[in-house]
Amino acid sequence: MSQDRNDLGLEAGTRQPVFAGCRVGPRHPRESFRDRQVPAYLRVVMWTCGLAVAAGCTNANTPPIAKPPKAAASPKAEVAVTPVASQVDAKDAAESAPLPAVTSDHKPAPSTTPEQDSQPEELSSPERLAILTPGGPLLVDARLTINGQPHAKAFDSIVKRVLDASDTDHDGRSTWKELTADRVYFEKEMQNAPAVGSRQMKTLIERYDENRDGQIQPAEAAGWLGRDAGTSAKALAVRSTRAYRPVARATSQVWHLIDGDRNGGLSSDEIDAAPDRLLSLDADDDRILAPPEMASLREQLEAAGQRQMNVGREASHYAVIYLEPDVEIERLHYLLSDLYAPQQDLGPASFSDLGGLFKILDANGDDWLERDELASMLSVDPHVQLTVAFNRDAKVEKGSATIEVKTLSPVATVAAQPSADRAVISMGNTRLILSAHNLSTAASDEQTAAQAAAQNQIRFMVHDRCDALFEELDANADGRLGEREIAYCPARLAERDRNGDGQLAGDEFPYSMIVALLLAEQPSEQSFYIPPSAAISAANSDKPLPAWFSHADLNGDGDISRREFLGSIEQFNRLDVDQDGYISAAEAGTAL
Repeated sequence: MSQDRNDLGLEAGTRQPVFAGCRVGPRHPRESFRDRQVPAYLRVVMWTCGLAVAAGCTNANTPPIAKPPKAAASPKAEVAVTPVASQVDAKDAAESAPLPAVTSDHKPAPSTTPEQDSQPEELSSPERLAILTPGGPLLVDARLTINGQPHAKAFDSIVKRVLDASDTDHDGRSTWKELTADRVYFEKEMQNAPAVGSRQMKTLIERYDENRDGQIQPAEAAGWLGRDAGTSAKALAVRSTRAYRPVARATSQVWHLIDGDRNGGLSSDEIDAAPDRLLSLDADDDRILAPPEMASLREQLEAAGQRQMNVGREASHYAVIYLEPDVEIERLHYLLSDLYAPQQDLGPASFSDLGGLFKILDANGDDWLERDELASMLSVDPHVQLTVAFNRDAKVEKGSATIEVKTLSPVATVAAQPSADRAVISMGNTRLILSAHNLSTAASDEQTAAQAAAQNQIRFMVHDRCDALFEELDANADGRLGEREIAYCPARLAERDRNGDGQLAGDEFPYSMIVALLLAEQPSEQSFYIPPSAAISAANSDKPLPAWFSHADLNGDGDISRREFLGSIEQFNRLDVDQDGYISAAEAGTAL
């Protein structure tokens, strides 16, 4: 039987149709009812019966039409998520059960009901990332919006602009030939554009036409948009680095300043003297230690031969993995094994702070993670949910950014939320400093598509190239040490003395990671830095403050010290309710 004809419902060698296994018409391909000399009335009866039989066969072999499902309830902005700890309990209770079902809102299936289709686009699925902390991969779901819309929407519209510009004949096919033939558009997009048909133009097209078909695919258009940066433009891009074996004190300038005897530990006397040693760098005498003043510390220590803080250290290029739906599981397995179990299998001890995650992933309970089991990292419940909103107004020079943090696992806690764009997460001996930064500028008619794409690209930067002790002492995460933070330095260091011997050893020292989300960062920027932050001041208070407080807070740290207060000591003590030596914004607000 000929396969191609049978696919069309035709028997080989004939044009008579076959319906669901029943033949209609004569068995011989060349014989008809008329050739058989059958009376006319019998031919009518036989044809009628044949059609009835064919219809019956068709109905018998056709599955019943499934009834449409009932309309599901509309999704809510907050999705109920089962904590990771509860998943561990469920798995422990049934060791032979398959991987437990999860209720994460990561990458949900498309809606098919009218109610869900009418929901606003703000409810689009979040991006999943794994931050590779020393204690294991911390799973983070980040819901990102730009001006209230999903972050990918604006970027996709720029890609569509390129595709539309390269379809000048409107035949539905975008081609490189059409793109380069439009000299007005092409020369606007690319300075010193090569001539059409030149060798340079041919080389340029070959560079971005990955499949060599002459047409422009969306991915190729994204590559074209990122040509100035030397990499394909993306709605969300990640870059990261971290030490394979992080030793926080080795790269801490503050530690080397406080460690007067250079023995690698902090004694009780050195801890008590820490405020004075820190204030010795306060060049402008405002009782605040700012990053520029820390730069002078680097020079002092290097001059004294303390170059070990800048020693080259083995570093991994991966401190975060973007868990896209099409992520290569083989690559994921390699990266996790390389970091957490070099030359070994990923076992229960590999994730020292996230043992619960290991138990969930280890579906067969054999105490080591296979490649297929790691694929579940894309669907299990996250440890942390982030909601990051970037907003910009044409009337305002600078845009704004906010970040909301929700932890879903007891291993991770929100240690501080000093401002709307900053937060601190604590997990074991690791401290994650999260921040969101809107670096975009107002759009203009002269803006090229590549520039517009850069303005709508979000970058997720994670690294540990920071002064971990400075970050630990910076309680409000404003990027500087205020007077209160410096004064409370001994007490904060004492909290890290786990063995209670009055000293601080290197292994008791916290490890810090910078986690920054940046909108419209320069495409060529590939360095790792600590994004600048506006000072946290009394303006962040939710209560109205008297004018005298704003004027008296000379250094803008949100507190008024005895040195700044112009009234009497009796007035100061009356306002300083908790008698900690500072008048906070909250205390000033209650005095109204």
